[in-house]
Amino acid sequence: MEIQEIIKNMTLEEKSHLVNGATFFGSYGIDRLGVPRMQLLDGATGMNLEQVFGDMTEYEDWSNAEERKQIDADTSKPVNMIGSTRLVHVIEHYFEPEKLSEDEKVLYGWVKKHMDVRLQGKDYAPGCYPPGILLGCTWNPEVIRKVGEALGLECCVYGVHFLLGPNVNILRDPRNGRLFEGYSEDPCVVSKLTPEIVKGIQSYGVSATVKHYAANSQETNRVGIDETISKRALEEIYFPGFRACVKEGGTKSIMNAYNRINGVRCTESAWLLEEKLRKDFGFDGMVMSDWGAVLDPAKALAGGTDLAMPGPGEPQAIYDAVKAATLSEEKVDQACERVLTAIKWITENYKKEEVDKLPVDEIIKQTDEAAYEAACEGIVLLKNDAACPLAKHTKIALLGSGHAQMLECGSGSAGIDTSRHGDVAAEFARYFDVVDEAQAEYVVMIGIVPGMEGNDRKTLALADEDLAVLKRLAQAGKNVILVLNTCGPIDMREIDTDNVKAVFATFLPGMAGAKALSDMIAGEVNPSGKLTITFPERIEDMPTYMNFPGDGYHVSYGEGIYVGYRYYDKKKLRPRYPFGYGMSYTTFDCKLVDAAVDGDTIKVHTTVENTGKVAGSEVIQIYIHDPYSTLAKPEKELKAFEKVKLAPGEKKDVTFAIAIRDLASYDMDLEQFAVEEGYYDILAATSSAAENVFGETRIYLDVKSPYSYSVDTQLKVICEDDALLTAANQAWAAEGWDIGVIRNNYQYSPQKSLREILVYLDAHLRTEEKVAHFIAAFEEKVRTIKKK
Repeated sequence: MEIQEIIKNMTLEEKSHLVNGATFFGSYGIDRLGVPRMQLLDGATGMNLEQVFGDMTEYEDWSNAEERKQIDADTSKPVNMIGSTRLVHVIEHYFEPEKLSEDEKVLYGWVKKHMDVRLQGKDYAPGCYPPGILLGCTWNPEVIRKVGEALGLECCVYGVHFLLGPNVNILRDPRNGRLFEGYSEDPCVVSKLTPEIVKGIQSYGVSATVKHYAANSQETNRVGIDETISKRALEEIYFPGFRACVKEGGTKSIMNAYNRINGVRCTESAWLLEEKLRKDFGFDGMVMSDWGAVLDPAKALAGGTDLAMPGPGEPQAIYDAVKAATLSEEKVDQACERVLTAIKWITENYKKEEVDKLPVDEIIKQTDEAAYEAACEGIVLLKNDAACPLAKHTKIALLGSGHAQMLECGSGSAGIDTSRHGDVAAEFARYFDVVDEAQAEYVVMIGIVPGMEGNDRKTLALADEDLAVLKRLAQAGKNVILVLNTCGPIDMREIDTDNVKAVFATFLPGMAGAKALSDMIAGEVNPSGKLTITFPERIEDMPTYMNFPGDGYHVSYGEGIYVGYRYYDKKKLRPRYPFGYGMSYTTFDCKLVDAAVDGDTIKVHTTVENTGKVAGSEVIQIYIHDPYSTLAKPEKELKAFEKVKLAPGEKKDVTFAIAIRDLASYDMDLEQFAVEEGYYDILAATSSAAENVFGETRIYLDVKSPYSYSVDTQLKVICEDDALLTAANQAWAAEGWDIGVIRNNYQYSPQKSLREILVYLDAHLRTEEKVAHFIAAFEEKVRTIKKK
């Protein structure tokens, strides 16, 4: 049955149910019309068993199960298992059931019975993949796409249809509790990388659900926090990742956010959901709400939210609104069409049958490789005083809160429970002699800082227990390799002591983190990760320091477009580790050969040569600086990058084609993007730091823009440029007009234009013929003046 036919045959009650979830992570099915129930699941780091099992207790009706009657004395009332102690224990020990109590084993047996059906009898534990912060540090689209494919594959194994990710929100403040889920502080990085994980997920017929739209950058008071954000910051910083996932990634679903933007809830904002997302970005998929974000179901549906989650929702509110004529049934039909279109795409492309035929060993191999490669490409070497790689059989001690098991993922939606963990001691024992501290030549100190949905960090410090260990090791002069197994940047001032010989940022590296780290320290893998978020020297230096997390339910994004390195550059503040930074075990010679305008693109030609003794990868980064911009702009902005792998002695040409439209900035007065003509500096670099810029050249863009010199240019601009002022004075005087009028208005009304000050001339001097002649003469003169 076609979608329009289904909608035609649906009752209003069924329509009202379809636009609301049925269970906590399940959509509403209509058996009589052939509409299947869909399984939704967080996030983009693996299969969240808390949600799989919790949702199962609803739709498989644990409340009335015979097993439930064995362990609950009162079976007269339904049981909400999500978050219950009993279910949490079953999840935590699902792969070690011998640790469960007798009552918990009964629930475990019921869950496993249903899971065996879903998994076709496969004995398969889910993978745990690096979250966005580490994937971003790979700067490698291919690696990220492979992680997406692994996620899509596992979704088919577990019967998941909508995967609730990736999280493409900008890393605005390092204290954000969900910072680790995002990819970068820079919209260029987000826009070029996140569409790849969407493509990978959807290659298995699973809908990615890009989230959280939009500007969802803190956990404090996240449900309802009102964010005051300039339209320019939204357009230039917070929207591009979503736009790219729509236009380049082809995402079938978008999740909107808990917060309000400039007073309007994201779930109810027709401007955000209809004007921007659908008309501007071209999104033709389904919009679902974040869990519990819809407070007024009718307003949310009218604003553009198609599916309110979680279930059971409030279908009666939709039904009543239609009957009361406060919500049109056509709007409900539109939402139903979008939900059904997404379901149809999944049912036509879903590869579960194909995946169910794969041997478990093959699935494990593919998913292990994806997790390992991502960890190897993303771990960042921040410091190396000739310590690494360590010689084989070096005596090492493993200390710190992560010495037994690294923190592989965050908690909450992106939390993963699995048996596929890296054994730190076993992985390091492949190369080194693991001994106690007293005997060790080096201490590998693994410090943990978890990231938590629902709660922001208070500081950027390591845990007190790890700080105490580092202090003791510093006092003893023990050689330390410090591993930052953290959800984000760390304050390094007290811990980067002379005895710390190397620092690795693994962030949250997934299930292969311990293996990748040990391989890296042993020199089997050459570090190639680069930071996609700045490490500040101190918390007070951060652009958001005075604007996070706000006052109650109000927060100002006062830094505007100056997020991350844009702010540090503008304020001339030197961070601890700059954006784009990362070390290698080899050396590179990078050169900017040339840059030139070629039609509607800027071609930038660079070369990179591996001048060291081992294979390695360098990330060439192209930044643009506008030295004479009409609008205020950052000192530089990343516009292109490429990760290049080279054997020792190998040299490659790397050419970039940057679309001229990508140099546009958003003018809030004109309410449009515009590329200004004039000079631009092309900077080729290996990080945002000045010392890592290896080449710079200047080009001129000869384009027409709203800022082109004309009689509508502000007097301030004209009078502060000798060539422009001369042209104005000459053309003005040629008509017999007093140039003092220009001078006087510059002093008192510099915001006015030449056209606007014509009214101050005597009427007999201001004839249509003279005005037309003046305009033509002035604009002819300025046509040859290059824009600054």
